[in-house]
Amino acid sequence: MSTSASAIRRLACYAITSRVSTRVAERRQRRSHDAAWKQFFSLSIVVEHLLAGFFPEVAALLDFATLADISGEWVHDGARRRGDSVWRASYRDGSGRSLVLFLEFQSTVDADMARRVLRNVGMAAERLRRNRALDPDGRLRALCVVIHSGRSRWNAPGAARRVAVDDDGEVLCLVALPYAALDARRMAEEHLPARNLVSMLFVLNSASETVYLVPPLQSLGLWLNGLGTHAEPVRAAYAEWLATTMLTAGLERVGEWIVDCTDGEEFIARLGNGADGGF
Repeated sequence: MSTSASAIRRLACYAITSRVSTRVAERRQRRSHDAAWKQFFSLSIVVEHLLAGFFPEVAALLDFATLADISGEWVHDGARRRGDSVWRASYRDGSGRSLVLFLEFQSTVDADMARRVLRNVGMAAERLRRNRALDPDGRLRALCVVIHSGRSRWNAPGAARRVAVDDDGEVLCLVALPYAALDARRMAEEHLPARNLVSMLFVLNSASETVYLVPPLQSLGLWLNGLGTHAEPVRAAYAEWLATTMLTAGLERVGEWIVDCTDGEEFIARLGNGADGGF
């Protein structure tokens, strides 16, 4: 083989390896980004703010003192699946009914989301049936919400425009439209519920430059000072989310600043006291 042919072959191999490495890095980045959102929604107060702010008719049905994380792995017909985040709360009317909330976090559009959601609900229903944990009437009442944080508009089929509640307090969920989608970047451009932890997350997620992060973070810091016992875990969740998400979004100055802090929560606490975080 000639020297030139060998060089061309090496360049081709390098180009293929580079493309594969880029795709692997992108997948890892998406997993890290989605995991940061999942971790944020591991707090019950965040889930309560999600429902109260974005699904108020549903929130009015529920006793949030009973809200419990039931996330776990279930198996059906040989398939194994772990839901991103699954919560359950009892109705406040004493009827024995409950609502199971399925949360999915996406940084890219998944055209197969409707089928995934229906499969997850089916698997969860089977697990609850085996454990004799369905509602007294043998039903599973479910609300599935997809939270999309990516730059592209969420256009996957199967998303309901709104979630309705009938006169008997039943959450209406059609098989043809099995989930509700919250497109975080698009919603940040609209009127969001005030003093809401999820609204603030959507605003921060939409920031394209460091300078746009400072005002909302300062407001957040001041607000969290008045959250009582919830303040520290929420502050820690925001700090972890910022450290992960800002790095993957290319806002390294913010992410690295938080990572280098002795105490990540101190970042938001300082902003609440009027500091600018050094950026």
